[in-house]
Amino acid sequence: MARSYGFPDYPYVVTEHPVASLSQEEVRDRVTAMIPRILEILGVAE
Repeated sequence: MARSYGFPDYPYVVTEHPVASLSQEEVRDRVTAMIPRILEILGVAE
């Protein structure tokens, strides 16, 4: 979609599916695993 809007190198974060059936703890674990990529995209040093 980003490519079709003229942003072919638009950075984004993805997670595996399913998500809806995860427990709160499992969602938290996934988000925790994505934090380094999120910070990288935002340009924030850890």
